[in-house]
Amino acid sequence: MSQDRQRVNITNRVTGRMANSGEMILYYNRKKIGTLDLVDKRLHMKEGYEADRQHIYMTKTSAVSHRHYTEDCDLGWC
Repeated sequence: MSQDRQRVNITNRVTGRMANSGEMILYYNRKKIGTLDLVDKRLHMKEGYEADRQHIYMTKTSAVSHRHYTEDCDLGWC
C-alpha cells in the first residue's frame, strides 16, 4: 500500500480579513487556514494547505492499495 497526495486548487474560494497586528487572516469555508504577514511578506499555511506561486491548494493524502493479479479470481483460482 502506498500513499497518494492530491492537491485541490481553492484559490478562488479563499477569503481574507485584516487583523490589527498587520496580518491578513486567510479563511476557507469560514475556517482559518493561514496568515499573510504584510510586514515580513511571509505566508504561513496550516497543515493540509499550501501555497504554490499565486495559488492556494488544499492537500489530501490517501492510502492507495495496489491490485493483486488474483484479486478478481474465484478464491484465487484464475
